[in-house]
Amino acid sequence: MKKLLRISAATVTALSLSAGMASAAPMSSGSISGTGAGSDATVSVHNRQRTHVNNNNNVRVSNDTTQSSYSGDATVKNNRVGGDARSGNASTMSSTSTNVSLSNAASSAAALGGGGGGGSATGSISNTGAGSDATVRVRNNSSTTVNNNNCVSVENNTTQSSTSGDATVKNNRVGGDATSGNASSTSTTTTSVNINN
Repeated sequence: MKKLLRISAATVTALSLSAGMASAAPMSSGSISGTGAGSDATVSVHNRQRTHVNNNNNVRVSNDTTQSSYSGDATVKNNRVGGDARSGNASTMSSTSTNVSLSNAASSAAALGGGGGGGSATGSISNTGAGSDATVRVRNNSSTTVNNNNCVSVENNTTQSSTSGDATVKNNRVGGDATSGNASSTSTTTTSVNINN
């Protein structure tokens, strides 16, 4: 009498950004008992686990700011007695802040946790007859692959113009003072990108 028993288990787990955790490692077992004399008894267990994680992160930041400020002209002319002409206080201020944070820690941790082994396998042969050939074969295979592709593009463009107008006193018998000033332009841009895989 010959008895042959083969047990094979295979688990393939694929992770992407939408998959959070790897499945539990498989457990397989097989046993043969009570074979007759001269029988061949074989238990073969094969566990295979494969984990793949692909993280493709594309981050693009683009900030465009255009500002212009201008104070008008002040003119005093063609008067017997001319007063003062003053122009000033043209101001432009711009502030831009961008913060991007991206983490693939959950997927990577799941992949690394799932690659610890191909599972648990047990095999047993008992109470075989005389002259029996009893064999137990157990094989565990595990592989983990993590691919992280990060592409970051940051572009900040700021254009500012601040002009105070002209102050003119002319063609007056008695002319006053002409004053022009206070043109200011301020721009602050802060960009922060943080990616953890």
